[in-house]
Amino acid sequence: SNFYDYVNALRVKACVERLRSGDYQVKTLEALSQESGFQSRSTFIRAFKKIQGITPRDFVQGIKD
Repeated sequence: SNFYDYVNALRVKACVERLRSGDYQVKTLEALSQESGFQSRSTFIRAFKKIQGITPRDFVQGIKD
């Protein structure tokens, strides 16, 4: 694990907390990713999948179910 992996893990954790709080209902995933510090949608999705094991969209679907 390097510095960027550590920072991305913190960013993903912040985004997961916001998703669990229901922010996905009023904001897009892209907006939440930018608020968590990601500048690129693809970087966000890649980091999220690496850390959570699923895509952000699948994660939200799991919350809704």
